[in-house]
Amino acid sequence: IHVQHASAAVKARCAPPAPSDEARELVGELRAKLVQLFAELGAASNQLGKTYPYWSVLRPDTADLLEQLKLAVDPAGAMNPGALELPSNFRR
Repeated sequence: IHVQHASAAVKARCAPPAPSDEARELVGELRAKLVQLFAELGAASNQLGKTYPYWSVLRPDTADLLEQLKLAVDPAGAMNPGALELPSNFRR
């Protein structure tokens, strides 16, 4: 997003970095550790259901409320299927 809005002069000075498998692996490890720490602390993130878990870490009463809400507003499960780790079929 920064590059998209940068001036031509800034873009010329800032060449994109070369791909690095080592750096990608490190980022993956750090992300996994952060996800685990968030889960242990009961913390939330703005990336719920993408990088960070959502459905799998809900308390049962909260999961039940979410299930009722989802079934009320989207009984066919058509809205954003698979998002937030929501089960495709809530009926347990």
